[in-house]
Amino acid sequence: MDTHTFGERRQHERAEVEVVVLCRGSRGEAVVSFDGENISAGGILVRSSVELEVGQSVTLELSLPAGFVPLGPSTLSLEGRIVRVERALPGGQPFELGLNFLDLTQQQEESLAKYVRRKNLLDRR
Repeated sequence: MDTHTFGERRQHERAEVEVVVLCRGSRGEAVVSFDGENISAGGILVRSSVELEVGQSVTLELSLPAGFVPLGPSTLSLEGRIVRVERALPGGQPFELGLNFLDLTQQQEESLAKYVRRKNLLDRR
């Protein structure tokens, strides 16, 4: 297993999420479903039963609640890259995968940042 550990170099605010993320390999490989753990405008941490490789490019389908994607569908199709793979704690999916989003449009980045800010405000109440 290829495991990379990165320090806390986060540029974006993160929020805990409970979402299902659909993932397809860059060459159209089968769809895999991940459980989202936390998200930012820069990437997402997911739990997976499938071990993917660091550096692998993927396409993600992420559904946000209504109102977070202005004048567009609530499902974002995002390109990403696996940047971290670790064994998860017992009791859940066996792998944690850290993914960076790639080449976000300004609207996608703003939608994600807006979602994170609102989610964090709601969670603090």
